[in-house]
Amino acid sequence: MVARYWRTASGFWRAPRAAGARLLTAVLLGGAVLQLVLQYRLNYWSRDFFDAFGRRDGSALGTQALLFLLLAGLSILVAVLSMWARMTMQRRWRTWLTRHLIDRWLANDRFRQLRFLQGEDRNPEYRIAEDVRVSTDAPVSMAAGLLTALLNVVIFVGILWNVGGDLVVRILGHVLTVPKYLVITVVVYSALLTLAMATIGHRMVHVIAGKNAAEAQFRSIAASLRESGEVGFATGDGASRTAG
Repeated sequence: MVARYWRTASGFWRAPRAAGARLLTAVLLGGAVLQLVLQYRLNYWSRDFFDAFGRRDGSALGTQALLFLLLAGLSILVAVLSMWARMTMQRRWRTWLTRHLIDRWLANDRFRQLRFLQGEDRNPEYRIAEDVRVSTDAPVSMAAGLLTALLNVVIFVGILWNVGGDLVVRILGHVLTVPKYLVITVVVYSALLTLAMATIGHRMVHVIAGKNAAEAQFRSIAASLRESGEVGFATGDGASRTAG
């Protein structure tokens, strides 16, 4: 299913006019890298600032204050640019995929054949709108978050490895040395948190799919009732005028 989805959805980057999609992708990736670089530099700024504060060096504090304004301004600018690129990509990808699915739905009168099927596919017009929204918004947000997390791992684990040192624990007269304990602590904590989230939320996929199917069915029935009522009202009104 994932392979079939990607063969269809990746056409957004392979279409004849896909230069804009590739440019948005580059901006989104570049923004993630720049945000991490600025965050890394702000960590060093914090160290330099408090060192100058401890020395009561007014000149250095003034320099660090100006540097903070520059770094904060750049960080805000990059964050706004990244948000714009992410939301624009989600919107354009959703538009492209919706048009693609609508064209396939209408081709060869497929929309007439679906009425004989059972299940959630009986309401394609509503499922297209909802499923396309989910299948374009979530992957972009997840990819951006995953890239940021991987870059954080590469940079900040290296910092923890160098500055963390070893933890020496005495247990019953024995000395136990835990090398690079900060890195080990972060890895264990992340693994336990990931396992807990996967265990607790493994049913969310089926629950969300059922919710979307139920909402689509409800909207379809409501739309059919409204259309039937309008047709019946128009027919009854015309009959009344004829009788009058």
